[in-house]
Amino acid sequence: SVRIPSSLCGIVGLKTTYGRTDMT
Repeated sequence: SVRIPSSLCGIVGLKTTYGRTDMT
């Protein structure tokens, strides 16, 4: 039950970082 949220947070964080870097 901890792997699901962890993976989700990681994916979201990675996507956000990628999007921000791409936008900048």
